[in-house]
Order: sequence, then C-alpha cells, then structure tokens
Amino acid sequence: MMFKHIFEKRQLAKKLQQLLPFSTHQIYLGNGLWTMDKGVIAEKDLRTKVVLDQAGGSLRGKTILDLGCLEGGFTVAFARLGAKMSVGVEAREISYQRCEILRQYLKLRNLRFIHGDANVVLPQLQPFNIVFASGILYHMADPYSFLKAIHVVCRDFAVIDTHIAQHDFPSHKCSAELVTRTFEGKTYVGRIYHEYDSCLPKDQVEGFLWAAYRDHDAFWPLEKSLEQMLLDVGFHNIIKIYPSSELWQVDHKNRILLVVAISY
Repeated sequence: MMFKHIFEKRQLAKKLQQLLPFSTHQIYLGNGLWTMDKGVIAEKDLRTKVVLDQAGGSLRGKTILDLGCLEGGFTVAFARLGAKMSVGVEAREISYQRCEILRQYLKLRNLRFIHGDANVVLPQLQPFNIVFASGILYHMADPYSFLKAIHVVCRDFAVIDTHIAQHDFPSHKCSAELVTRTFEGKTYVGRIYHEYDSCLPKDQVEGFLWAAYRDHDAFWPLEKSLEQMLLDVGFHNIIKIYPSSELWQVDHKNRILLVVAISY
C-alpha cells in the first residue's frame, strides 16, 4: 500500500508539472512550490477579505460556490479557510484540468470542482450559503438571468466583482453608444462589449481563458442599472465597494465589488 501511495503521488506530481505554470492564480502547493511565480494570491486579495467579513470572520459551517473559478485559486482559498464545502464551476477544459489536479494533489475533502458552463450548471445546484462571482458577470449577454439564477441558489449573500459601463464615455473598448436591454419586461441601460467574432471556431474560443465562454457580445449595465437589476431579481442590502489598487490584484478601473444579501 505504501508503494502504491508513493506511485500515485509521483503520477499526480508529474501531471501537475505538465499543467504548470498557471495563467492567473498563484496557489501554494507546499514544499516551496507555487502554481506560478507571480499572480493573484487569493488569501491576500480584497475579495476574500470581503467574503470573510460578511460571513462574520469565519467560513466554518458555510458552503460557498465560486462561479467561473478559472484555475480554482479562490475556491482553494475558501476550502483552506475552513468552508464546510467549497465548489468551483469552470467551463474551459485546460482551466478545469488545473482545478482537478489541485483537488487531487492538495487532498482537501471540502473542495470540489464542476466542469461546465455556469449558466447551465447553476439551475442544477442545491443552495449555497455564499455565492462568489468574480470576473464573470461582464461576460454575459444576459446578466439579468444570470443574477436571477444566482439568487435562486444563494441562502445568505453573494459577492459579485464586475466591470460596469460608464455613462459619459466608453471604457474598455465598449460600444460608443449607450444601449438598452429588456429582460422580463424591465429595461436597463449600458454598453456592449465585443468579446470575439461569432464566426470563430469553438477550439479557438476555448483558448481564450479570460473571455466569455458562449456570448461573443456582452452587455455591461451602468452602475444604476446594475443596482436596479439586483433589486429586481430579489437581492437586498446592496453594499458597494470601489476597490483601490492596494488589495485589488486586477485592473480595478471601472470595476465594482458588490455584496448583496437575500433578506433585509
């Protein structure tokens, strides 16, 4: 049994080595080894601090869902911080492989990953205490339906990190003109962000690790429209955080962190 365990560990280490370095998440693997030399360290990030603060300082007994988890940096951090169960959802194959090898290598029993489109996976899930959606909402053509699906599976609160459209000028190469979108009879104002050409083959889109998975044009609502959208799908107690660069390890311009609760 000992030799079998040693063999399996070596096989895991070999497979892990083939998937290194990661693209974004700098995750500690033990024995001085990290997934990359420089990247987002979830344990030190503002977003993790916000989750912990809103959870009363501890994730003990809490289940947390990480949507569009990429390489699982935050999902792993939540598991290490004591969540009852931390589940990440990732659509792209290479990123999911990295998530899975992490799960096997780190042997965290409270860590799980699901391979699939978050839009498809969400309706199939049981409720979670906390839903974490970082860097995914602004890839949606229909952010309303995505937020509505989050509300259905969220028991306590959600943390949403997203870009927003500016009213007076286009940022991040968004459309020059303001546009309106109507969902379930409710109208919202924003801009269109072009992700990639619709004619591109699926295997090429699969390689765009930081782009939308299925929508080649995304709708970025204005801040007021996003706030109204959250209220319309059933969230309350909206807390807005405008991050500075100190603890924010991504481009924080025109970005907002929202904490939204289920009840008053």
